[in-house]
Amino acid sequence: MKLFLNQESRKSVEKQTGLSVDQIISMDIEDIDMMIEKKIRKKLTFQVHNDMRLFGRGSVYLFLNRLFAFDNLKTDKRIKSM
Repeated sequence: MKLFLNQESRKSVEKQTGLSVDQIISMDIEDIDMMIEKKIRKKLTFQVHNDMRLFGRGSVYLFLNRLFAFDNLKTDKRIKSM
């Protein structure tokens, strides 16, 4: 899927980031973050927003920290006993 930006949007991106759209496309995300931090002279921070509408979505096992590694020997024995 290709995205196209008009000239006004390209100018806005360049003004805010200090990088052209073509530079951003060709760079890794870590390099882009580093260049923006250099421009604004601050470390980028990302806020975590607790959105109640998203509560309960995703993996129950991840949420409850109930992930476990499968022991193949025990699993094989259990399957054979069924």
